[in-house]
Amino acid sequence: MIRVPHHFDPARATTAQEVAAAALVARNTDPSTKNAFNAAPLHLREVDDAYVATRSLFGQYDPVAVDYRQVLLPDATGREVFTSMHLYHYWDGTGVAYARDYWGKRLRWFAFGCPHPEHTIHRCPGCGHAATIDSSG
Repeated sequence: MIRVPHHFDPARATTAQEVAAAALVARNTDPSTKNAFNAAPLHLREVDDAYVATRSLFGQYDPVAVDYRQVLLPDATGREVFTSMHLYHYWDGTGVAYARDYWGKRLRWFAFGCPHPEHTIHRCPGCGHAATIDSSG
């Protein structure tokens, strides 16, 4: 895992790990933005705790890259304000991020990257064995 500093220049990546992390971060960043290190990642959407616990790779796998950005997001009044976010990029192109909502006294969770099709998990009530069925076709 590489921690991506805000001033990281992907063109100067030297190790294989830096190159892989730079590619992941670039894949989740809109190339039309001039100041990419503070741009919202692609497909950014706010999610709840249940999503993070059951449908993300957070806590299951180590992130490939950890990123910090200040992204313009609407606050509770609908006004856009810079929001400090910590982003966790995973090997499959997805990621989760959190932002601290000081006034709301909570963490706001976000998902980003490709919203992969859902998989169905079947669990045996007798022994607890679980099997995942890929429902993506």
